[in-house]
Amino acid sequence: YACIAIVFGMCISEIASFLCLYLLYKTSKTAYKSKTDVKPMQNLMKLLRISVPDAIGSCCRSILLTIEHLLIPVGFKKAGSSAEQALSVYGIIHGMVFPILLYPSAILVSLSGLLVPEIAECNALNQTKHIEYIIKRVMHISVIYSICVSAVLYSFSHSLSIVIYHKEECAPYLELLSVLIPVMYLDMSVDGILKGLNQQFYSMRYNIIDSALCVVLVYFLLPRFAVKGYIFTLFASEIINFFLSLRRLIVVTKVRVDIIKTIVKPCISAVCSIALIKATIKMTGFLDISSAPSIIFMIVTIIAIYFASLFIFSSITYKDIKWFKSIFQ
Repeated sequence: YACIAIVFGMCISEIASFLCLYLLYKTSKTAYKSKTDVKPMQNLMKLLRISVPDAIGSCCRSILLTIEHLLIPVGFKKAGSSAEQALSVYGIIHGMVFPILLYPSAILVSLSGLLVPEIAECNALNQTKHIEYIIKRVMHISVIYSICVSAVLYSFSHSLSIVIYHKEECAPYLELLSVLIPVMYLDMSVDGILKGLNQQFYSMRYNIIDSALCVVLVYFLLPRFAVKGYIFTLFASEIINFFLSLRRLIVVTKVRVDIIKTIVKPCISAVCSIALIKATIKMTGFLDISSAPSIIFMIVTIIAIYFASLFIFSSITYKDIKWFKSIFQ
């Protein structure tokens, strides 16, 4: 019944999403009108050049992901685990850790989706400088946000595990995999930018390479190294996929990122914010770090201190916030 409930919930969410999009499409007052005399077949071919690579990539990746997920329990069993232990470890990582890791990414997923038409329009109009301006801001915001999320999940992995699941089993995996969050989140933004720049064929290629690499590493490493082999597989696939996508973005746009402003200052701000809160808790002892209200209060306080320090370091400005809000308007 639990599995049926999960599948039912996923189906309902997809249907609801489709209905919302369809209603927005039917009620839109800004219908597209071609300014040139373009034949319908030419429009169809343009659409196919965008949609076909994306569809092929999604299908191939789904097949490879299915193979990977089938091989994971088999690999754990070959490493000496029982069937129950193998499924337990698999369930902890994919059913408990990844939902926590990916839940905060909802904002960046929305941002990535909104970027595609905006960048595509600028690309069609050859507005190179504006494209570079958007990319720099998006990457800057993505890195700042992901560093904050990574630092919070790394520092409170044990408390979050207890509060959310009332168990400690996922805490070590959550702490370890939280280091990957900046790579995972930034890759989402880069992928959206590449699609807007008409580079969806390369995104398809990199996603297939990523999934194929996972299958190969899972097949060879899990029977020998068990959980350590799977953790290495996750790190290797995410980093390689991100490296390939970022490399393609740099080749296409020639964009350069200010490392001090974008990476160093946010890292210092995150460390200082968490250290300040933890030192305060240790000295006063007025918060129970195993209760949900205390965890929420600490996280909100850390985020407030983090962004305040970013303002002090001039890592973010009011222009950045104003631009970010304008995307969703």
